[in-house]
Amino acid sequence: MLEYGLMKLFLLTVKPEFDGGYDTFDSMVIRAADEAAARLLANEKAGDEIWLDSFKVDCAELLPDGEAKVVLGSFNAG
Repeated sequence: MLEYGLMKLFLLTVKPEFDGGYDTFDSMVIRAADEAAARLLANEKAGDEIWLDSFKVDCAELLPDGEAKVVLGSFNAG
């Protein structure tokens, strides 16, 4: 899927109660035109339809303004 034009960054995070544990993605930062495209790309990368479900996965657009912070740090000990 190739998209051209203005792209946005989205942070997708699996809600804790739906986290698959080890050897699974629990979050992604995706560049896409909109939330639907971001969810679709996450689904394609992970091979798991959970990314399409807004009840199980939060999706927030990352805006350039705001305070300095870590956007994504993902650590699964095991």
